[in-house]
Formats: sequence, structure tokens, C-alpha cells
Amino acid sequence: MAGHARAYHSLRVKASNEGYNQLARNLYVLEKKARTRAAFPRNPITFVGGLLSGLLTGYGVQPRRVFFSSIFVIALTTLWFNHIGVVHDGWDTYHQLFGYQIPTGSLHYSVVTFVTSPPNPPQSTDLLTDLLVTVETYLGTVLTVLLGYTLSNRSRV
Repeated sequence: MAGHARAYHSLRVKASNEGYNQLARNLYVLEKKARTRAAFPRNPITFVGGLLSGLLTGYGVQPRRVFFSSIFVIALTTLWFNHIGVVHDGWDTYHQLFGYQIPTGSLHYSVVTFVTSPPNPPQSTDLLTDLLVTVETYLGTVLTVLLGYTLSNRSRV
């Protein structure tokens, strides 16, 4: 596997020097995948880190991965907040969109919690909801930082 990674690396450098940026990014991803696979028997921590990097950031060059991870977190927590019923004034609203009732109050609460911190914890507050609010706030911060990282890293490949 190390031979594959070296081959991808040399091809990536040539593509980057010739100005083929998208090809260089794709070769960078292939190089990192090969390095991740090669790390498994020797170093499982590096292997898991490589898998997480590939899943969340596309090895630092695919911002769409961060975007879709963020959408997944927001959708999951929106469904939970809708299920438990966020009971603050204005948070329990619904709007009609394409014939469906959309829980805009839960969606708004989830986005605000993801981007900043929860405006007020939901009053139903069982332990799972409190934990979910905390995890969403933390993941929102981490994914926002990772988005900045991937956007800045794309031009360096």
C-alpha cells in the first residue's frame, strides 16, 4: 500500500505543477486513502483518524463532506426537537411547504444551537435532550472549523 501512496503522491505533485487542480485534489484523496489503509495493521489510531478525516472532510479537500455532515446533524436534532416538542414561545411553529408541514420552530432551534449555542434549553429537558443539545453545539463548532480548514486547504494541494 505504501507504494500506491507514493505513486499517487508523485502523480499529484506533477498534476499540481501543471495546474490541474481538480486532478491533484482527487489524487490527494487517493493518496490519503492508500495511507489510511496501510496504517491499519501497524497503527489503529492513525487508521481511525484517517477514516474520520476521509468521512468528515474528504481528507481536507472536499468541503461538501463537511456540509453534508452538518446537514445530517441539523436534520437529526430537528427531528428530535420536533419529537419532544420544543416548548418555548415561538419555537413550536409549523409552516406549509410543498404540501408538507415543516417544523420550522424545531429547525430554527436546531440551526441556532448548531451555529452558536442553545438560546434556551428545551423545557422538556430529559437527560438525552440535554446531551443532544450539548453534542450538537460541540459538533457545530467542530464542523464549522473543519469547513474553514477544507476551504483553505483546497488551494494548497
